[in-house]
Amino acid sequence: MQGMSMEKNDKTKAEKRFIIKTTESLASKNEEEVLSKLNELMSTGKVSIIPFILDLLDQSSSDKVKREVILFMSSLKNQKCAPVIIDYILKNKSKEYIYQVISSCWQSRLDYSKHLKAFVSCFIAGDYQIALESFTVIEEMLWRSEQTEISECRKTLISNLSKIDTRKKLLYDELINVLS
Repeated sequence: MQGMSMEKNDKTKAEKRFIIKTTESLASKNEEEVLSKLNELMSTGKVSIIPFILDLLDQSSSDKVKREVILFMSSLKNQKCAPVIIDYILKNKSKEYIYQVISSCWQSRLDYSKHLKAFVSCFIAGDYQIALESFTVIEEMLWRSEQTEISECRKTLISNLSKIDTRKKLLYDELINVLS
């Protein structure tokens, strides 16, 4: 038993060292170092590092780094990333770039069917671009979603009709039809 505990402790220490080393590289002011680290993480990354990568959208002044972050998110294949990304979206849904993060959700082909409510929330609160990307994710995930979740999303949309900007009204009407 003690051997298993020591092994787990070693893994935890290794994970902490990995996170520290990775976040230091990602925090670099050297654009090439950040891009190199992002490229490395594409093949060797861990779910635990996703929040730090997403933070680059706020912290980096480089448009090239921001584009690479979105490409990184679009290429994710590990389903364990989905809840981390949803958490990020909900905490940052008023940020100007969030539509790109939402777009990466449908581009990555991860399963977000259990998170439709988050995208409905973004649809309601966001501008037209955010609403359009949220609509796309919802539409892509419908076939995987449970009917109760779909019905709840529809009810939420209907009860928030007064919050829908007139520019999103046609998109709203179509989303209601899609959820029917």
